[in-house]
Amino acid sequence: PLEIPFFSLIHVIAAYLLNKEITIDIEGFGEVKADIWSVLLASSGDGKSFTKKQIKKILDVDQLEFPNGAASAARWIQDLQQNNKRIWIRDEFGQFLKSIQNQPHMEEIKDYLLRIYDNDSIERSTSKYSIQITDPALVILGYAVLEKFPNEVSADDMIDGFAQRFSYIIAERDSNKCITDFPLWNLENSTWKSKWEEMVSSIKFNKYTANSQAITAYKTAFTLLYKKEVPNSFFRRIIWRAHKYALIYHVITGKGEVQEIDAQDYGWAGRVLYMHVQDSLKLLESHGLSDLEKMIQKAEKIKIKFETQGKTIKPRDLISSIRAIRNTNEAKAILSII
Repeated sequence: PLEIPFFSLIHVIAAYLLNKEITIDIEGFGEVKADIWSVLLASSGDGKSFTKKQIKKILDVDQLEFPNGAASAARWIQDLQQNNKRIWIRDEFGQFLKSIQNQPHMEEIKDYLLRIYDNDSIERSTSKYSIQITDPALVILGYAVLEKFPNEVSADDMIDGFAQRFSYIIAERDSNKCITDFPLWNLENSTWKSKWEEMVSSIKFNKYTANSQAITAYKTAFTLLYKKEVPNSFFRRIIWRAHKYALIYHVITGKGEVQEIDAQDYGWAGRVLYMHVQDSLKLLESHGLSDLEKMIQKAEKIKIKFETQGKTIKPRDLISSIRAIRNTNEAKAILSII
């Protein structure tokens, strides 16, 4: 599936921009980093590991990569201290998400990632050492097996605010191509390195700005891409990535010498966001979340009712009001969305 090399390269470029502290300035919001987080879902044997190795070999981007050896949260945060603002490429990402939900020695990573997403400072102190990381940021590309993912990440996990920090890409095989026609994956990679160097050398600014036409394009994309079946909080996080993708496309298309990000860059970004919205919807449906959306709508009405009475809604209020909510964890997940 061509989504595998496409998004793998996009994330490596994002990591370069992040590592060099190249940002896009959005008036009223400040500087936005290219720290995109994605989970790429494909069937086993479709070339995820092969693609990663080829890009690393030809482009020599090892210095951008975050290490994968940590077996605990304590070790992981030490790795972050030494490798901030890099790309974390992780195989079996569904298993990893499951582990930080269920394994005590990994659970703290979830909190660290939530802080990294917002670029909030992280501190960790023990009797042996003290760690403080200011302005943490990572580009994250998780590879996962499409068929296994619904069993690794539950419906509750998918609607949780943490899972919504990621964009989802479903990479499906081309039904018009037969595997017997491709006994080898032949790559024409002789120009990869020169094209990379050409792109890098075109970047002349540390801070790019979005012009007024670009912001208009962003607002248009927000309206056109909206899907009511995708929870609003999920949708808003997806579309916000337009700024990050616009910056990436600006340098990919050789416009690094121009400081203003334009509507065309946002147009390209919108195409990627369309894929994310569609694939997120497919993933939500695969988790049986059509009924969940109805539950969310009911919960929103109950919350409004409480607010008009000057009360704060609590998980137990949802449990007592909505029969389909079975426990406190589910109620908390619904509240995190609404």
